[in-house]
Amino acid sequence: YFVGHMAELIDSDDPLDRDDFDAVAYINQHFPTESSMKRLDPFVLKVNTQISQLDEEISLAVQAQAAAGERAAKDIKEAKEAIHELHQKIKDIKTKAEQSELMVQDICRDIKQLDYAKRHLQTTITALKRLHMLVTAVDQLEAMARDKHYREAANLVSAVDQLLMHFEPYSKIARIRELRETVNKVKGELTEEILSAFNRVGALAHGAAEPGEFSDGSAGAGDFASLSEACLVVDALGFEAVQRQVAAIVRDQLAPYLTMAEFKPGGDAGSLDQIERRFAWFRRALRELEGRFEGTFPAQWRVPHRLCIEFLQVTRRTLHSVLSSDPEAENVTVLLKALQKSIAFEKEMHVKFEGGDAGEIHGAEAALDGQGNFVDETSAQGIRRRYELEKAARAQKSAGALRDGGANNADPDLPKIRPLLTGAFDPFMTPYIVLERKNMEDMMQKYISEEQVGQDGALPVYTSSVQMFAYFKGSTKRCTALTAGHTFFALQKEFKACLAQYGKVLGQKLAQLTVDGKVAHPKLGVPKLGGEKEVCWSLNTAEYCAETIPQLEELIKAKIDSEFTEKVSFEAEQELFYEVIAGAIRSLVGNLEVQVDAAFRSMKSINWGNLEAVGEESSYVRAINSAVLSYVPACRGILSSLYFRNFCDKFAALFCPAFLNLIQKQRRISEEGTQQLLLDVYNLKKMILELPRIGLTSEDFPEITVPISYRKYVEKNVSKIERLLKLVATPVGMLVEHFRMMWPEGGNKELQVVMALKGMKRAEQIAVLESFGGSTDCPAASGGDTDDDLKARAMKGVKGAMGDFSKMSMQGMKTWR
Repeated sequence: YFVGHMAELIDSDDPLDRDDFDAVAYINQHFPTESSMKRLDPFVLKVNTQISQLDEEISLAVQAQAAAGERAAKDIKEAKEAIHELHQKIKDIKTKAEQSELMVQDICRDIKQLDYAKRHLQTTITALKRLHMLVTAVDQLEAMARDKHYREAANLVSAVDQLLMHFEPYSKIARIRELRETVNKVKGELTEEILSAFNRVGALAHGAAEPGEFSDGSAGAGDFASLSEACLVVDALGFEAVQRQVAAIVRDQLAPYLTMAEFKPGGDAGSLDQIERRFAWFRRALRELEGRFEGTFPAQWRVPHRLCIEFLQVTRRTLHSVLSSDPEAENVTVLLKALQKSIAFEKEMHVKFEGGDAGEIHGAEAALDGQGNFVDETSAQGIRRRYELEKAARAQKSAGALRDGGANNADPDLPKIRPLLTGAFDPFMTPYIVLERKNMEDMMQKYISEEQVGQDGALPVYTSSVQMFAYFKGSTKRCTALTAGHTFFALQKEFKACLAQYGKVLGQKLAQLTVDGKVAHPKLGVPKLGGEKEVCWSLNTAEYCAETIPQLEELIKAKIDSEFTEKVSFEAEQELFYEVIAGAIRSLVGNLEVQVDAAFRSMKSINWGNLEAVGEESSYVRAINSAVLSYVPACRGILSSLYFRNFCDKFAALFCPAFLNLIQKQRRISEEGTQQLLLDVYNLKKMILELPRIGLTSEDFPEITVPISYRKYVEKNVSKIERLLKLVATPVGMLVEHFRMMWPEGGNKELQVVMALKGMKRAEQIAVLESFGGSTDCPAASGGDTDDDLKARAMKGVKGAMGDFSKMSMQGMKTWR
């Protein structure tokens, strides 16, 4: 380690400085021959000189190191002495600082004591002054209360309350507690006596023509010269006294309403259809109160507002009883007119006392005419009625603002005016729901019986669906103008029932468009020939409904009360229309299958085992092309791109396995037949691949592309057909080898199908199976499977292919949703 570090410090090429120095090699290097020994003496002299120099350098280095060590020790000693001296000085300074602090504290102690004494003295003097004022005020309050000088006593109440606030921290002191109890006792006595006196002067004022100007010149002790003075005294007694007095005023004003025979059950104005007379009575009572007592009651009492709240609460209880017992409540016209009048009255009071918008006062009235019938707001009658009501609302609000002086801010302690009264109707709105249900049923029956196809939208749909959602929107607007609670929740249930019924109607349309017939897939409904347009219209209508239902759900959730929001869901109804869409797709595919069935029968009738020459595409291929060309473009022109692709997917999933199984049904296919079938399969493959673009012009081709998943599926299934035909054309001697290469997952059954189509005899099949290494059990007939076996296998293949592609299609539909 030491040598390595020295080598880094001393950069020398001298071999004597190396750690691996070899003396023998060094001598041999300098004296390789005997003649070179002549240089020995000079060399030795040189080495000795070097040794002497090194010894001298080492000696000097040792001396320098010793001197440096002595200097370092001396320096360290001096530094320690300096540190010790500094520490001592710091200690002395700290001691002097502590002594100075003690001296300052001694000096300030007397000053602090004097300062505390001054502060406490000031506090004591202030407290004694306030206590003296409190005692004096309490004595005066007791004297005024005893002598029934209420006006003077009322003035002292606020002063005593303010003084007592300063003594809150001393509430446990006996004297302060005694004074507070005395004040509370005097307040209680004053409250009872002043309220009694207030009621006396109030009774006198009611008999006067102008209560606000009433003055009793003979008023003595315990009396008030005016009603305004009495209100000020009550106001000074505090919140509870004001509440009691306002309640007494409201009770007094509503006493005639509670006792009038015409508003009792069985009275002239006691029925539901006479509810407007109750509101007319209150308007008169309110005008009388505001006119006779204008400026009398303090504004913060809000007597008219509280009177309105109490009137609504009393009327709500009465109305609940009427709705429960009055037979007229079952009359939807009477019920809606009463509710409409109640809503208008509530909104009128809301504008007057809570500062609402004048434009909303008669919003509910605009939906009904004078007989309680619905009015279309877009009609001339609806526009004229709304204009008249808004004009009346603005005039009414202006008049109210003049009377109230603009002080219409709502009191947060008071209940909201809306829906104090109209909330009583909610449990009794069944007749309204029945009316809406009947109107919906009549509307749907009318448009379904006169079914037309609307071309106004992006896709042609039945107009009944458009009218249905338009009715839902109008019904929602009408109902929310009346109530957004339980009644609206019941109404949206009727919407759901109507949607479910309409879904059944579309399903029945599809059922009427189908005929009985034997098809490749027993679950496919087959439309009547030429009925594909009606099927497409039904599909588009179901698609329109499925797309519009979420918008309807969001509209209802935005309008309905928050307690019902989470209960609103239209998922089941939306799923019903998706089922109609799936049924329509199956019908379209089944119809095209029927049209190509004749070509399939023609292909089956050909004797492919005796075909002698290969020509152009077969006649059945041209027939299939003709059927597809006449059918598919018509569907594309009506369907959306999403469901047209789904239609193509389903048809490809049905056609390819069906054609494969049709080939497997052949008893024998010759080499020429195999070549002809390969040519036919090539043409059919082109047709199936171009199915999404069949019938389009050359200008449309760049915009309409064949989906990659569709192309892959078709190519995969057509390759199975081509593989089978190529194996059938393979010589027997090379069959096993080619089968293993082209059909690695194939087994004995698949190999037997190939050999049966080649027409091989039983002995030949056994030999090939032995070469393949599988079981030698072969069908008894040389022609392969029986027709029943082949049909069963064909149906199984179709079902499997349809299932696989249905999964792919459903994934695409879910993504679209």
